[in-house]
Formats: sequence, C-alpha cells, structure tokens
Amino acid sequence: MTKILRYLEKYWIAVILAIIFIFAQTMFDLNLPKLMSQIIDNGVLKNDTTAIWKTGGIMLLVTLLSATATILASYLLARVGSGLAKKCS
Repeated sequence: MTKILRYLEKYWIAVILAIIFIFAQTMFDLNLPKLMSQIIDNGVLKNDTTAIWKTGGIMLLVTLLSATATILASYLLARVGSGLAKKCS
C-alpha cells in the first residue's frame, strides 16, 4: 500500500480534482428531485408554463454540469490509473 501511495505523489493534484468533480456531480444530481418538485408545485399545479420552462431549463443546465463533472472525473482517474499501472509493472 505504501508503494502505491508513493507512486501517487506525482498524481495527487489529479486525484484531488477528481474527488472535487465527483462531489460536484453528486451535489448536482441531488438537486434534480428538488427541481422536479418545483416544476410540479409551481408549474403544473398552478398551471404556469413559464415556471415549467424556467425550472426545466435550470434542470437541463444542472444535468449538463453533472455530466461534465462526471466526464472530467473519469478522465482524470483513468490517467491516474494508467500512470500507476505503468509505474507498478
């Protein structure tokens, strides 16, 4: 284990960034049900199509941000993993 941690020294910035991106992705995903409830409460029940479109646009933006964070985290962790595999073999 200490040998692997020694190899991680070169990639510590990528690991920290990946953790931040994973956290951001989780926070974005956890906001989607709240936004859906706002669409139902403020848009559907009150028959307000403007609120539906506005909140739907926010949901789309949150989803795009979540997907971007997921892609960036996956990319960084793939680089770290391949770097460790090259060093350890």
